[in-house]
Amino acid sequence: TSFDREEDRTFRPETSWNYELGAKHPFLDNRLNAEFCFFWIDWKNQQIYQMLATQNGQFLRNAGRSESKGVEVSLRTEVRSTLMVQVNYGFTHATFKDYKDERRGIDYSGNFLPMVPRHTFAVGADYTIPNCRHIDRFTVSANYTGTGRILWKEDNKVSQPYYGLLNAKVSATKDFITFAIWAKNMTGADYSAFYFETGGKGLAQKGRPFTIGGNIQLSF
Repeated sequence: TSFDREEDRTFRPETSWNYELGAKHPFLDNRLNAEFCFFWIDWKNQQIYQMLATQNGQFLRNAGRSESKGVEVSLRTEVRSTLMVQVNYGFTHATFKDYKDERRGIDYSGNFLPMVPRHTFAVGADYTIPNCRHIDRFTVSANYTGTGRILWKEDNKVSQPYYGLLNAKVSATKDFITFAIWAKNMTGADYSAFYFETGGKGLAQKGRPFTIGGNIQLSF
């Protein structure tokens, strides 16, 4: 962090009250498990990075008050003893309740918090074959994760639209050794993983492209 005024050298501590109300319930003779969670976060003096007036760096300052509230839902089911499917969805409404930039005369109150997607979604499945010939366990996994629109700055002018990533993994376990081959972003989704501005220019970090690899895990 940097500063161009002596009063910007320091900032107040950030505090928050976090409230959560959730429930779990099994259905269909425990073959389907559902989880629900409602949350509310009340921030005071949230610490936010902001550009210097010279546009040559960032410094930490405090937003007066911020609020984040939402719901998360998770469903998990055993289609059969060897097949597990899970679905998750989250909705978050995170806004500045009181945040003013006196130096620039800008009021961000009511804007959405940066880097907090309003919607997240994930669905995945694991198919396991136990005692497959000379292998103790053979597993095929696949999952899709979706991330809603991400606003990068307090002014909410620059954003990353919704994108989804498809991943998969095949693993085989024998005794204490597990061999795995995995692939990530199999559809080659084009997205930005991060964005920031410096020197009056906007810079973005590109998300990882299609990637494939493998690993060996030892369990003693």
